[in-house]
Amino acid sequence: MLIEYARNQIGIEEAEHEEQDPDASKLLVSRLSCSLVGQQGEVCLDSFSKVFQIYREAKIVEQFRCNYGLNAEYQAFVEQSGLEIVGKDSSGNPRVIEIPGNRFFIGTLFVPQLSSTPEHPHCLIDSFIDHVCS
Repeated sequence: MLIEYARNQIGIEEAEHEEQDPDASKLLVSRLSCSLVGQQGEVCLDSFSKVFQIYREAKIVEQFRCNYGLNAEYQAFVEQSGLEIVGKDSSGNPRVIEIPGNRFFIGTLFVPQLSSTPEHPHCLIDSFIDHVCS
């Protein structure tokens, strides 16, 4: 989500992901200082966000499977571009990003499908399907 937005909306055509191109000049997505693979973590949601409206909670606990995230060098630039960081961990690291006013443009560093089942689908997945079908 970040790479495509950076390339197509912000104009950073050289934006790359460190896993795909570790030597790129503009690593928008870089290796996290601490791997989150297999971990659960708390995420604090901004009360004005669409994600907060979906969860109806200010603090959530989600499962992660990632080694990469938003490069801190680009955080302010990304926030000024129209994307908003609306969920952060206890250290203030970005975990949820969205475009305000968009019907459903939400990106997470956690993996909602890990805690989703056919009997109890994850609220983000349910909300996405509702938006697609309406």
